[in-house]
Amino acid sequence: MTQMFRLALTIITLLIFTTLPDLALAQPDPGLLEKAVLAPFRHSFVGTMLNTTWSDGRPESWVIKTFHRWPDRNRWEYLDAQGNPVFIIINNAGKQWEISLLDRTVYISDGVGCCLPEEVPAELTRLFHNYQAAYNGSALIAGRETAIFALRPLYASNPTTVLWIDVETGIVLRLERYSPDGDLLEMRAYSSFELVEDLDPSLFVYSPSIRDKVVRIEHPELPEQVVLLQKQLGQTIRYPTNLPPGYRFTKGRVLSRFRPADTVQLQFADGLNSISVFQTFYPDNWSIRPGSPAQATKLLMEETEAFLVRTTDGYVLTWHKGNVTYSIVGNLAVQDLMRLAHSFRY
Repeated sequence: MTQMFRLALTIITLLIFTTLPDLALAQPDPGLLEKAVLAPFRHSFVGTMLNTTWSDGRPESWVIKTFHRWPDRNRWEYLDAQGNPVFIIINNAGKQWEISLLDRTVYISDGVGCCLPEEVPAELTRLFHNYQAAYNGSALIAGRETAIFALRPLYASNPTTVLWIDVETGIVLRLERYSPDGDLLEMRAYSSFELVEDLDPSLFVYSPSIRDKVVRIEHPELPEQVVLLQKQLGQTIRYPTNLPPGYRFTKGRVLSRFRPADTVQLQFADGLNSISVFQTFYPDNWSIRPGSPAQATKLLMEETEAFLVRTTDGYVLTWHKGNVTYSIVGNLAVQDLMRLAHSFRY
């Protein structure tokens, strides 16, 4: 998300969500995790949550007002210290708007897709092949009874996620994400939450005004198989041969926003987390001048320089080979990230 400014939030604010009393919930419904996956299809709600991410030990926090109608119909309003929205993201099926109210810029792109209800059993099967769910007690979040589940990886290179699931609806009211090293990367928790019968459809559309600067980001519809992407680009796409345990190829697409250089994205998932591999192909007459990103650690992969950056989503590893720039984005241990990078075949 485009960064505008940081909210001044204290440690006490974060502790509000962790000092609530435990409830006498003996054992949760064994189907609660499946209920949590299906809950976004079954319930509409509005709420306010605190979202905090950590990068290099430094927190960044936002208060976000949420309007949820369907997995691909959402509105998120990022609020300033006075409670006024400064940035809005609207997702409505086939379209997404990202609206910066500070500089009146509107980014329009394809909407974020979601799995269908009939795909839930397969997604849960993949999840339980790679993670173990442990019940960790109960707590009140936003005045509602929740069951706490820790999803711990069966493979040490993967991260841990902790969920606070509303017992009545299955909606996740609090989430914590940890790196494979055990560092807290993200915490989001609702301070207010209300189920609603329906929401005004106008919340999920946006008509730019004459004052708005409109930027259209195109993501062409693409075939699923990598070999077809290669034909479309006329380029050889390098495919990793040593994926972390549990990860499988899920989708690929070409991003046209970086033209004249085409970028292809390959995504791999294990049922809970995903890894993205980006390959940017520059024209033959271009000269790539490798540079060190800010706060990057320089590494050497055989005879190739690579740069490692810690982010709120894990790590970004970038290197150049010929006229191609490669980047891997994922919440993996560094040694597994390097092993994945070394498995590319040139």
